[in-house]
Amino acid sequence: LICEHWFILGLGFAIGFAAAVPDFGRKGGWIEAQWSIKYGAVIIIFFLSGLSLKTRALLNVMARLHVHLFIQFLCLVLTPAIGYGVARALTESSINPSLVNGLVVAMTMPTTISTNVVFTKQSGGNEAAALVNAVIGNIIGIFISPGWLYLYLGKSGQAPYADVIKQLAVTIIAPLIVGQLVQYVFPNHVKKAQEKVNFGKVGNLMIILLVWNTFCDTFHRDIHLDAKSWVPMLFIEIGLFLFFSTMCLALATFVPIKRIFNFDKSDAVAVLMCGSTKTLALGMPLITVLYGKNANVGIISLPLIIYHASQCLIGSLYIKQLKEWVKGPSP
Repeated sequence: LICEHWFILGLGFAIGFAAAVPDFGRKGGWIEAQWSIKYGAVIIIFFLSGLSLKTRALLNVMARLHVHLFIQFLCLVLTPAIGYGVARALTESSINPSLVNGLVVAMTMPTTISTNVVFTKQSGGNEAAALVNAVIGNIIGIFISPGWLYLYLGKSGQAPYADVIKQLAVTIIAPLIVGQLVQYVFPNHVKKAQEKVNFGKVGNLMIILLVWNTFCDTFHRDIHLDAKSWVPMLFIEIGLFLFFSTMCLALATFVPIKRIFNFDKSDAVAVLMCGSTKTLALGMPLITVLYGKNANVGIISLPLIIYHASQCLIGSLYIKQLKEWVKGPSP
């Protein structure tokens, strides 16, 4: 049982360990996690993707512009609009207004960078499509997300464009290219490595480290918030992720859409994982830019952190069912 559910148990341990010793894995902490984890773990994930993905499959996916447009519409247009609608409905509730604004911020973010690629691959989905959309989403997101925040909340400010592009280049594009080159030059060595090392489990371990780092940062801030605010928000965000992920899968498998976009089951998994998830990599720097001088900046960032943890936990629970569904007979 422990072996079967080690990832979920690992997430629980990571959050508990972060609460006990937040200085260990926080930004500027004992191990300088902003470099060792935030860069190191993501680099490993995309280097392994470079080793395992076939170059032709990657190039074929890049040419499927309609797939990218559909996924980005879900993540950067539809989910932000729904999230804003939910936040508007909460304005008269007892939930802290800064937390409600934080929900809007969280919902306007592009797709996450690491989790969707790892989970798509493990679910038998189109890993190349997830990877390409992680890159596309985070590049266009640095322009679109601030626009939504100005429209919805009246907050204006420039996203840290140069920093985000640099991070994407160093943590995704460079490791991916290096992995592809290693696969091309040493195909036999790579094949032997794949037989000896479970790349999927290594990817999951990196996700656990990233979640641990996030919660170390959160607990270090020592955010004070009434249970009547954060408990309802926790359930609202879990509900939102369940709704968004179900909606994305339903749309990707809806016969007219499926025919127009030529989706198969593996594409539908990528749509689910990319369309419903939100990134911390752009979200946290953007919150700092827009709300850095606000005393409630910690509260505003909390919904994004909660949503991120929810998508990691619930997304991992989807893997087994999705894998069986992808392998099953087509309708």
